[in-house]
Amino acid sequence: MNLFSTPYISTKPGEVEHARCPVCGQEAFIERDVLGPTGFAEAIAGGQHLHDRVICPSEGALWHGQARLLKEESRSTASPRLRELILSEVEALVERYVAT
Repeated sequence: MNLFSTPYISTKPGEVEHARCPVCGQEAFIERDVLGPTGFAEAIAGGQHLHDRVICPSEGALWHGQARLLKEESRSTASPRLRELILSEVEALVERYVAT
């Protein structure tokens, strides 16, 4: 499951009780028993099934999108120093915008 390609995470109905956003760590909302596709191919084929949708309360905020892109970048770089620098930028964004 790629946690960063969509603004939400899909799980089997009832599979998770609580979830945290993989981008910023906030407690996520869980929308139960959603009927629809969970991926691009399924959407194109017109398929759908029941699933739970896990959504961060900050999804859609500019800073959250930036943090998401930075985390993706950190996963693709071969340089440990760049990874550390990128993740420190994510941490700074989260600290700035998420109330503690």
